[in-house]
Amino acid sequence: MNHKTRLIEEQFNLIKTKNKTIEVRLNDKKRQQFNLGDELEITNRQNSEEKIKVKIIGKSHFQNFNQLYSNFPNEKFGLTKETSIKEKLELVSQFYSKEQEKELGVVGLHLELID
Repeated sequence: MNHKTRLIEEQFNLIKTKNKTIEVRLNDKKRQQFNLGDELEITNRQNSEEKIKVKIIGKSHFQNFNQLYSNFPNEKFGLTKETSIKEKLELVSQFYSKEQEKELGVVGLHLELID
């Protein structure tokens, strides 16, 4: 199945350059429909003409972002080794509230760029 999503330019470019292989999201109804092997078309929010395709090669479910971030090295998220858990949680809190996180849980989508 094919899905579509949009990312801010910085995150889009990290996936495009293969420097980010896990995208973090709430485990909402849309993400619950994603299956292994599904393709995902990602559009750059700042330039809607720019798109990439990835394949979902894994899904990791957790109760919260702290657990998700604690289970994988920073490089998988396009972050430096020195980025702390606190910094990662501050980044994701720009997009999702604690209430949403608690209600829905979170998912790490493991992505492989399709050339």
